[in-house]
Amino acid sequence: MKKITALLQDPWREYLLTNHHKGCRLELDAIPTYNLDHVPGNVLDISGGSGNEAYYLQQFFSNRSVIVTESSPTALQLLQTQPKLHIVNANFEDLASTTLIKNNGPYAYIQALYALPFASKKEILNIILKSIASLSKGGVFIFNLYHKSYPHMDELKALHDDHDVRNFTKDIASKIEGIHQIDLEAYSYFATPQRSNARQTYVLTIRKR
Repeated sequence: MKKITALLQDPWREYLLTNHHKGCRLELDAIPTYNLDHVPGNVLDISGGSGNEAYYLQQFFSNRSVIVTESSPTALQLLQTQPKLHIVNANFEDLASTTLIKNNGPYAYIQALYALPFASKKEILNIILKSIASLSKGGVFIFNLYHKSYPHMDELKALHDDHDVRNFTKDIASKIEGIHQIDLEAYSYFATPQRSNARQTYVLTIRKR
């Protein structure tokens, strides 16, 4: 009964069920360009939602363990339909304050797509620091931050404009030694002929030296 109640009360339930099996984010198209074949380690999907990206990650990284973190009861239920996934029940506070990220590493690839802006700025920074520390040499961590024009911005705890994002990346760089590169790109995820209501999201890629 408690499990059923938790599922029904899950604020993400409708979104997750609606978007289940709708394909991957555009950011995953870049994975082949990272040349990770010779980088040892597992794959981590932070706040993996209904598992759309995890499914792709399992196909692309077929010889690696794919770990997904989630805390939404609906997401956890959907993720369990993919038997090869290693699922970790954890929220942002857990990831930011414990060794959960490190415990399943090292990693060749970590992603946190459309997730971190729902955490506090302190949690975001701690998760980024812990993720980079858990990367293998040559490993890649990709995540994004929302531009202030992004929809549902009133629900987000960490909103960013151009100035904020530049300062945030400088803050990351100042706290970590050995970062090979931090690439910042602003683009419109929904900017396609079929979906013209463009909104910006900043994509940050960190490769560990």
